[in-house]
Amino acid sequence: MSNINPFILTGMMPLSASSMNRVSYMCPVTISNDVVQGQTDIQDSLTVDSGGNLYIINAPVYVGGPNQPDHGHRTAHLVIRNGGAMTLLGNLPDHMTVFLGDKANGTTKRGIGPTYADKARRIGVRMADMRDPAIFDEVLRRRIKMANAEMERMGLPAMDEEKMVAEVSAAADVLRPHITNTIPVMHEAVASGKSILFEGAQGAYLDVDFGTYPFVTSSNTSSAGACTGTGVPPHKIDRIIGVCKAYTTRVGAGPFVTEDEDISNHLHSMGREFGATTGRPRRCGWADGVLLRFSAMFNGFDEMAMTNLDGYDKCPEIKICTGYDLDGEILAYPPATVDEWERCKPVYETVPGWMQDISSCRSWEEIPEQAKKFVKRMSELIGCPVTTVGVGPDREQTIAVQ
Repeated sequence: MSNINPFILTGMMPLSASSMNRVSYMCPVTISNDVVQGQTDIQDSLTVDSGGNLYIINAPVYVGGPNQPDHGHRTAHLVIRNGGAMTLLGNLPDHMTVFLGDKANGTTKRGIGPTYADKARRIGVRMADMRDPAIFDEVLRRRIKMANAEMERMGLPAMDEEKMVAEVSAAADVLRPHITNTIPVMHEAVASGKSILFEGAQGAYLDVDFGTYPFVTSSNTSSAGACTGTGVPPHKIDRIIGVCKAYTTRVGAGPFVTEDEDISNHLHSMGREFGATTGRPRRCGWADGVLLRFSAMFNGFDEMAMTNLDGYDKCPEIKICTGYDLDGEILAYPPATVDEWERCKPVYETVPGWMQDISSCRSWEEIPEQAKKFVKRMSELIGCPVTTVGVGPDREQTIAVQ
């Protein structure tokens, strides 16, 4: 496809003039997909949402149906890689949850895991299959029959084949013109000197290899996923930016060493920390230098952007986790198994809070001295500089650290 008009993802920070002609990756760090998109007002830039060498689309949900008011907006500037996968199981009971019971890993039940499993088993439905309606109908029906056979063996309700085919085929008609080989698109952008920003969609500790396994997602959410997810080679990426909150959050089950009821209640009372997709209240804890230090290591962060610094505005004291106590041994990095994670106790140092509203600050000079000391201490623990802080949701509330 040619003449791609890039547009920026909602909530993304604009690319500054100083970041032009660079290929950067922005990776969220929290315990809490390959669609090429960008921005019309910066013609030399491209923003890419990247989540590993597979992106999952629930086609009927994504397009919202041809009668939905945002239907044209959702697809106007969309380019989808032909090797991407489509989920069929997002509205079905999670069979692994049925078997695991209270050992289940907190899945959102949106069909992500089963779709990745389909990829590994080489039986998945791919976006490329949509290009030919007759082939797509055959592939889709075959996979539905296989899924229904599995559901029957597990005693779970089967999908309505005709209803599923009708819904997905209607969505395929909308998406079909946007499906192409996006790898040449990316390489042409690199060769032409465009500034490219790959945005990680999920936190580093949801990475299937480096995260809090098995309480993870099904893909590589670390910086390496930008390469495997887009086909842009590692040596073309010259800047990796970590994104963290001033505190720590997690959605769903899994180990969480610095989890704290007081800070959770404090943040929830401010109307913060509810899951964007599920609406579930996030579990909250104090700043965790152990997690951030290890994440900076395996992601290769050049710098860190810290958001939600204003979440501490009314805290007289702030706890910072500097290590984990595992049965008397102090760990500088996270343990390997869930059993060890759950036995870890946080080792805290306590610093004074600043006890004032910083949401109106617009420069580093306006930030209170105690807040500056907190940011400096976090930079020391992480092992890379915190270069920007956020004191609110608006763009002008993102402040460069000096």
